[in-house]
Amino acid sequence: MITSSAANEMKTSLTAAVSDPNGTARLLYNPKFKLAAKTGTAELK
Repeated sequence: MITSSAANEMKTSLTAAVSDPNGTARLLYNPKFKLAAKTGTAELK
């Protein structure tokens, strides 16, 4: 489980990938609906 604060931060980040002009998934943007996306990969060391 995660905190509601962490969930909100994740939601903001994932939607920004699409809606932000500099987002990595900005080509998926459609003003008719809200979309969240995750691009790339992450590695924890």
